Amino acid sequence: VRILLHILQINQCHIALEEDKLAAIEAMTAAMSELADPRLELCLVHAKYPEGGERQLIQVLSGKEIPSGGLPVDIGYLCHNVSTALAVYNMLGKGHALTSRVLTVCGDGVKQPQNVLAPVGTTIEDLVKHCGGYVGSTHRIIVGGPMMGFTVESDQVPIDKGSNCVLVMPESQARDVSTPMPCIRCGACEEVCPASLLPQQLYYHAQSTQLEQLPALNLFDCIECGCCDYVCPSNLPLTQYFRYAKDELSLHTQQQQQAGASRDRYEQRALRLQHKQQERDTARASRQQAAQNTGQKKLDIQAAVARAQARKKPDESGS
Repeated sequence: VRILLHILQINQCHIALEEDKLAAIEAMTAAMSELADPRLELCLVHAKYPEGGERQLIQVLSGKEIPSGGLPVDIGYLCHNVSTALAVYNMLGKGHALTSRVLTVCGDGVKQPQNVLAPVGTTIEDLVKHCGGYVGSTHRIIVGGPMMGFTVESDQVPIDKGSNCVLVMPESQARDVSTPMPCIRCGACEEVCPASLLPQQLYYHAQSTQLEQLPALNLFDCIECGCCDYVCPSNLPLTQYFRYAKDELSLHTQQQQQAGASRDRYEQRALRLQHKQQERDTARASRQQAAQNTGQKKLDIQAAVARAQARKKPDESGS
């Protein structure tokens, strides 16, 4: 953290811990007491999901809300997690590149749940073996946690630099993924949305492919926490639709940018060709004018020669 403060030239850092993480609080308090750095302040927050999200955490600690479509730096804040701090320390303090990742392997489908330090690229199968293997024969593997994570079909999937959790759940605990039912407009999703969005409206436009309406409904403020999915009595995969809509809108924006860049290149090429044609026309006109001037000069010279010869001829009368 002190390295980050030096790099960023910032003199204040709030270190947030959930109030029920007693061992972490004790360890952090001891470390900060030893450092006695006035720039560091330990803050305890409620263990309430998704209060650990970047936008929600900054609002809890500062009382300021990040504007829609904005970034934390827009209101003078920067949020890093503990993995980033560890990676910075390993790079600058030890000279180690980011080749490994601390992540949690947990769930009732694992014999010995624990935190592990694993090289990037390690398969889920090897992680589970390290934790004692599977419990039972049927299970569901979720990368990223129960709410914001996504299900993978095979334990041959490797972890990457962004992986933080592998959750192995017995099928009996997995959420029912039966056929969704029509939305009844109960408003439960709106009540639990930490970003104060209207999930039912977002879902209506996303599933009807009316994606152009979604930016006005602040789709990109959705943090994909999955709270709306959890409370939906119709079992609608709301977050899945929101992810799809974000990808489609981003792709559409990218295509528009590419089309705009192509149009700009075409117009610039046409302008260059027009300038070259004008230059050729000007050069041709100059050559033609020069040729006319040369021809006129020849005629003038011939006329002058004829006049001079006429003066030299003797008069026919002999005078």
